[in-house]
Amino acid sequence: MTTFLKVTALGPNAKQLLDLARPLKQSDLTGFEQWKEHHVEKLTKSQAQQEVSSEINTEDSTPEDLIEAGVRMIKEQLVSDLLEQMRKMDPHDFESLVLDVLAAMGYGGGSRIAMQGVPRGPDGGIDGKINEDKLGLDQIYMQAKRYAENSVSSEKVQAFVGAMTSGGCRKGVFVTTSRFTADAIKIAEGIRDPRLVLVDGERLAELMIEHGVGVQTKEIIRISNA
Repeated sequence: MTTFLKVTALGPNAKQLLDLARPLKQSDLTGFEQWKEHHVEKLTKSQAQQEVSSEINTEDSTPEDLIEAGVRMIKEQLVSDLLEQMRKMDPHDFESLVLDVLAAMGYGGGSRIAMQGVPRGPDGGIDGKINEDKLGLDQIYMQAKRYAENSVSSEKVQAFVGAMTSGGCRKGVFVTTSRFTADAIKIAEGIRDPRLVLVDGERLAELMIEHGVGVQTKEIIRISNA
């Protein structure tokens, strides 16, 4: 298919195209940065529109489908809001929040008393301990990193594993408001003793919603069967 253009200003790109002395093809345009930016923007808008239309299609969806789609959208927004708030928290408050979440999940017998923060120490240390029994004979170590953008590196994970080993701890949870690098995930998955679980920001927010930490129920909609 041949493309025809109306040139209104003779910039360097236009001059280069005119020098071809033939009808333009789309392949002549793809090398220009402006074309690439326009193409990416067009694709992004198209994908966004497709996602929205696939999420909520009032003509083809049942009422149950619409409710499920609405719940997903609300949950996604809530996850985003929680992440934004957590990234603004004081590091010590964030560590305390993580312990609250773990207690709500049932660790330490579900008792916040079984959770304890630790004094601030050098990087690579632990931020909290969870007693799995009343005497604290078995413990889970926790480290929390409140990052806005930076991903947690493999070096940080290795340092935490070292702190666990030094303390004789065989279970650990590393939590962050951001993400873990691929190498960090690979290291955690390859360790058998001590055992280590990584929780990124999105997963943490989902756990907060699931266990009612930092959120409250706004409305309950009951649907009865006929």
